[in-house]
Amino acid sequence: MSYAWYPHPGPQMDFCQRWEEEVLFGGAAGPGKTDCLIMDATRYVEHPKYRSIIFRRTHPEMMDILDRMHKVYPTMGAEYRAGEHRWYFPSGAKMHLGHMADADSHYQYQGKEYHYVAFDEAGQFLPKQLAYLFSRCRTTIPEIPKRIRYASNPGGPS
Repeated sequence: MSYAWYPHPGPQMDFCQRWEEEVLFGGAAGPGKTDCLIMDATRYVEHPKYRSIIFRRTHPEMMDILDRMHKVYPTMGAEYRAGEHRWYFPSGAKMHLGHMADADSHYQYQGKEYHYVAFDEAGQFLPKQLAYLFSRCRTTIPEIPKRIRYASNPGGPS
């Protein structure tokens, strides 16, 4: 599989090389936090059972992420199904897009399992939403670790 993106030396590279289960990429606008989330999420797309999800607080905010994905994911053979808000990779791996605009909308993810859970502008989510989705990040596949990633500017409820 050929990738069309590599992290820049510095904060992007540092973020993408982290092995810990939970990692935050914070700071002011500009260093490419969103791009890191989008591309780091593809690390295991060659595994047919890999499942990931990237969140923004509202659906309109998700559109910027989707535009960025459309520039890269098709080069990886992925197909987007708009009605499902989901990317399908040739292996069978799935990348979901989610949002939680309402205070209790995190419950729509009850019973779901993801190996990679990412929050873009994590500070905008409610603490209970982040905590609940933390419980959705799990794995029974030894070769796929569970990973939670946050990207955030300063401010917001979290």
